[in-house]
Amino acid sequence: FEPPPDSAKSYRVVRVAGEWAPARKIPNNLPAERDSFIGRADPLGTLEDLLDSRTRLVTLLGIGGIGKTRLAVRYARTWLGHYPGGAWFCDLSTARDLQGIFSAVANVLDVQLGQGDPAEQICTTLAARGACLLILDNFEQVARHAEAALGVWLEHAPQAKFIATSREVLGIAGEQAQVLAPLTAAEGPDVFTLRPAAAAAR
Repeated sequence: FEPPPDSAKSYRVVRVAGEWAPARKIPNNLPAERDSFIGRADPLGTLEDLLDSRTRLVTLLGIGGIGKTRLAVRYARTWLGHYPGGAWFCDLSTARDLQGIFSAVANVLDVQLGQGDPAEQICTTLAARGACLLILDNFEQVARHAEAALGVWLEHAPQAKFIATSREVLGIAGEQAQVLAPLTAAEGPDVFTLRPAAAAAR
């Protein structure tokens, strides 16, 4: 953004609870990026197009280490202003069953689970936050439970959107899969140049 004539800086603002607020104040727990984001312009644009349409769940598919998590976090940071209700990152790598999903997500959203249905309790929180984003990382080992968790949230938190990273499709209604390919021949050398330079600077 270009700053206005009477200021050295400019800020992106969004409507939060009926008032204008800087986008940087939108609540989130997104992991910090340790180095520059290389390439992936086309996949990032595709992800934005999908979530800017009527799609509310995108599953980023690819082998381990290909960059699914990095792409999801980059999208969330770049389009944080689309989600005044917050953007939340949840690592499911230690989840092994449905309760593991609920525990991990409840912890991230700061939900105190009571005696009722945990899926509905989390859903109530998501619905109350309005336009929000939840990234569910490493979903493959609990993919069989996607309908019992994500299916409920998609149905009853209509403004919430979701990105799952996985090595396999989740197979639930409303899912749009996006396959992430390796870096292109032009992008690959930039990564190998950047990482040794970063290591040398330590």
